[in-house]
Amino acid sequence: MSFVATAKDFLEDQGDLSTNKYRGEMVETVQYLLDHAVGVRNAISTGKIIDHLHSKGYAISREAWQIDVLGKLREYGVFVASSRGRSGMFLISNESDAMVAYNSIYNRISVQQHRLNILEQLMKDEGWEIKK
Repeated sequence: MSFVATAKDFLEDQGDLSTNKYRGEMVETVQYLLDHAVGVRNAISTGKIIDHLHSKGYAISREAWQIDVLGKLREYGVFVASSRGRSGMFLISNESDAMVAYNSIYNRISVQQHRLNILEQLMKDEGWEIKK
């Protein structure tokens, strides 16, 4: 099933998320993205999404939206993609969009892995044990 079809299906049935505290924000976010941000060429900033939610009466912070709405949607299979260099959030409509999303996540992970390696070395230099 395509990414867009999955998003449309979510509007009809929120499944396990139907009792989630942020269900309304999730549904409104998905509808807004379907209406305005299908494909990377139509990406919308997080700020515009938050402003839209506020205009609909949802008092949610950017941080809560990122964790409790965006994160949960992605975990549920409604994959809202992002691209820092392309101005925001979007629903994947084709393979090229998917690669933009993939590379964005891959690059963030690479940066964090580099930072983790530096921290590990600094801890070893101090003689501290790394407990995992």
